[in-house]
Amino acid sequence: MVTYEFSRGDWAVFNCVGPIPEALQSVNTRIFREWLPGNTEYELCGIANVEWYDCVNGEKTDPNYHSAIWVPVKLPLWINKAKPIPYAYCLILISCSL
Repeated sequence: MVTYEFSRGDWAVFNCVGPIPEALQSVNTRIFREWLPGNTEYELCGIANVEWYDCVNGEKTDPNYHSAIWVPVKLPLWINKAKPIPYAYCLILISCSL
């Protein structure tokens, strides 16, 4: 098992349902072609993107397999800095073994 610790920050989490890698690639493409360019509330903060895979339920080829993409974001400079940050700390397990 490998554990990575990330510093304080916000994460936009995009759930994905479908066989890997096609479903995950489709969500990833939509994040960077649709969500990010049209989003005025957040911008990338550039520390790392994280892919999460369900290591317990189902096989990666199942049509209802669950995974997710976590994208680190921050408030743009022009937004009021008084806006609360929902996550104070984040520890993410990005690989697991059975």
